[in-house]
Amino acid sequence: MKIKSQRDFWSGLMFVATGIVFAVGATNYSLGTSARPGPGYFPLILSVIMALLGAFVLFKSLTIETEGGDPIGSIAWRPLIFVVISIAAFGVVIVPAGIFVAGAIAICLSSLADGEHPFIETIIGAAVGLLIAFVLVMYVAPGFAWNLNINFGDSEFARTTAEWINKILGVLIRVAMVVGIIFLVRKVPDAWTHAAETATMTIVLISMSVWMFVQGLKLTIPLVPFLSNFVAA
Repeated sequence: MKIKSQRDFWSGLMFVATGIVFAVGATNYSLGTSARPGPGYFPLILSVIMALLGAFVLFKSLTIETEGGDPIGSIAWRPLIFVVISIAAFGVVIVPAGIFVAGAIAICLSSLADGEHPFIETIIGAAVGLLIAFVLVMYVAPGFAWNLNINFGDSEFARTTAEWINKILGVLIRVAMVVGIIFLVRKVPDAWTHAAETATMTIVLISMSVWMFVQGLKLTIPLVPFLSNFVAA
């Protein structure tokens, strides 16, 4: 069968392969049920969705004609290499150094992909983002309990409804804090725009990773192991 769009073909193939690999990895964790999902439940669902989207793009690349075959052109090796290195570094560093440091390192390396900004700006931005994320996650956010104790009654339906509303409000409060901090960080002189962008990405990656995977899905991921004597994770 003739490939009618090279870009769609290879991108679809990549999504399918990535979805399958992560779906297999998710089965190593407890899946639980739809009512009480385990650590592997959401990663499995997301992986399946990714694979299905990839399959759709792959099918499209083989059936819909495009002008000139939509060639992929030359490969941007620098971004590809740095993004892969950043992901690998995150996986290597996360256990010994914790998710905070691993996240900052991953952002630093991926920010070097464009090769257009001074490395010192990237380092400063990641360091500022790391500090802000640390204070936000470890000291500010815990003051806003996940369960806001909303109660609609003693029936099973009322308890279930209140539980989900409590969780949703807890998530919204944390998202609002992140958005507010990012708004303040971005109010910097134009000369430090790249540093602000790096800090923003660091804050989002670290805070959302902790809240989603550590506190939400209950995955056993170290936060700051080298500060365990000073910080209660």
